[in-house]
Amino acid sequence: MAMRNDEQGYGSVARTLHWLMALLVIGTILVAEARGYAPRGSDLKRGLGNVHYQIGVGIFILVWIRLAWRLREAEPPITPPLPPWQRTLSHLGSWALYALMIALPVLGILARQSEGAAVQFLGWTLPTFIANDKALSRQLEDVHTFFGNVMIWLVVLHIAAALYHALVRRDNAVARMVGTAARRSLTARGAE
Repeated sequence: MAMRNDEQGYGSVARTLHWLMALLVIGTILVAEARGYAPRGSDLKRGLGNVHYQIGVGIFILVWIRLAWRLREAEPPITPPLPPWQRTLSHLGSWALYALMIALPVLGILARQSEGAAVQFLGWTLPTFIANDKALSRQLEDVHTFFGNVMIWLVVLHIAAALYHALVRRDNAVARMVGTAARRSLTARGAE
């Protein structure tokens, strides 16, 4: 499989970034939800929080690489072409996911720092961007939680759209983001 996108599908770089970030986003959602069930002040709650922060900062770093690659590479066409309203919704959904992958880690870091805690990533302490302010920390945490819930719904819609393309519309939308063998299987099934 080529590194770069072509008319048949996304290249290995775009596919790897997509699936890695999908795992990280779903992982951080699951960790955040599990953290809500951990006893307050427990080592488990702190540990899950640390995992959540690590994944969040990792997503923040990777999203910039992914955006740079996406802007550099042409998007493989969906065949048959989507109606304009579906194409517009698709692009809005994609860009909303990118925006949240930037905003959520920033909000999380600012919320943590404004409560007086340092944020570390792989053992390195991030620079402090905001002063200690408990009231602001609660507000930032509320906004972070709200947008986290929006992210959950966008992920669900993204998966539902992929299923619609693969099972109902039977176009090549999903086949573009999978490996060559899976792409052949999906394309053959769609031609039936």
